[in-house]
Amino acid sequence: MKPKVAVIVLNYQGRRWLEVCFSKLFETEYESFQPILVDNASTDGSVELVREKFPSLEIILNQENCGFAEGNNIGIRRALTSGADYVVLLNPDTRVTPQWLGDLVSPPGGAPQKTPA
Repeated sequence: MKPKVAVIVLNYQGRRWLEVCFSKLFETEYESFQPILVDNASTDGSVELVREKFPSLEIILNQENCGFAEGNNIGIRRALTSGADYVVLLNPDTRVTPQWLGDLVSPPGGAPQKTPA
């Protein structure tokens, strides 16, 4: 069974990047991943765009801009409660390739080593 990977995209006023970011993310060949948008109270139409273009995407709406660290921590807590084995943090201006996540989870030369908590 492949490890479940949560991919968290933290956003604040990044509407101009989100469509490309998630379009590329949904081309990911690795099957066991869960994308999550954490929005830090954007007012630029980011959430509306994502809801329209990617209706199945999980969105966490923060009532205020929590900043980079706390915004990501909110997403990480959600990922861990949903059973993620790994968490990846992406900025909204990131463009991934289809094999990116498989390469991270199973690097050349063998399976990744999980460290005890």
